[in-house]
Amino acid sequence: MRRFALVIATMACSDTVSPPSGPPTIERVDVRAESTNVLSATVSFTIHGADSARVSFRSATGDSGITPFQRVVGTTGRVTVLGLRDSTTYLLSLEAARRLGC
Repeated sequence: MRRFALVIATMACSDTVSPPSGPPTIERVDVRAESTNVLSATVSFTIHGADSARVSFRSATGDSGITPFQRVVGTTGRVTVLGLRDSTTYLLSLEAARRLGC
């Protein structure tokens, strides 16, 4: 059995384009172990003011990794995390970004 802890981060940058005011916000996050692949998990979320998101992960045993940024259309997204070990607890960090003007 895998256990997950979650940390949430947001970031934004701009140039001359007027992005939405304030940093991206994350409202809802759900982490589920994949039933068809014991080495993966899916992170589903609701965000505002962001156009992409990624997940980084690490365990107490030193396993770590990061997914590529995934494009988010609208306000809901999903990122699949691969390469997890069975019977390991992971700390997952969801990072939302707004790339306008970057």
